[in-house]
Amino acid sequence: MKNSVFDPLEERRQEFLRRNAILIQKIWRGFVRRRNYLQMKEAVIIIQTNYRAFRHRFLFLRKRKAAILLQSHVRAMKARRIAAELREWKRAEEERIRREELEQERLAREKEIEDEITIEESLKESQNELDSLTNLIESMWTHYEPTVSPNNLNLDEIFSFLQEERGHDGKGNRQSNKTLDEITDELNELNDLLTEDMVCVFMHLAC
Repeated sequence: MKNSVFDPLEERRQEFLRRNAILIQKIWRGFVRRRNYLQMKEAVIIIQTNYRAFRHRFLFLRKRKAAILLQSHVRAMKARRIAAELREWKRAEEERIRREELEQERLAREKEIEDEITIEESLKESQNELDSLTNLIESMWTHYEPTVSPNNLNLDEIFSFLQEERGHDGKGNRQSNKTLDEITDELNELNDLLTEDMVCVFMHLAC
């Protein structure tokens, strides 16, 4: 009788224990599965993060390399253009300097030629003046027959001679006075021309 009373209670206890065991197992298994899921999720997130970081870094490095290459080509192009412009400017500057030097040389040669021509003309004029004066003196020698030689002129003797001629014939020899004045003027002009020629020659030699 005792067993018949406790059998239902035992069954109920066994059922209670079984259900509680199943509940504990279910909770434990859920906890384990959730823990594994969370661990796997965290691992997946880490893997994705690292992969994305690697991928973005790889793309960034490739873009940066392409940008550096493009910048280097652009800078090289600009440098070549600037170098070409500098070479062209240098060539133009050298050409300008060369033209200026040639122009200065040409002007110097022209000035030298003009100076030579001026000196030659001055010498010719002086020679012509001297020749005309010599002819005048020779004509006076022929007219007055002085004692000196035409090849060895002495101006003091010439003038003393003319002064004597003018003293001997004070009134009747106005032509002699005129001739003396002409000779004096010719000699003064000749002296001035010779002085100017010497100054020009010295200035030309100084330059």
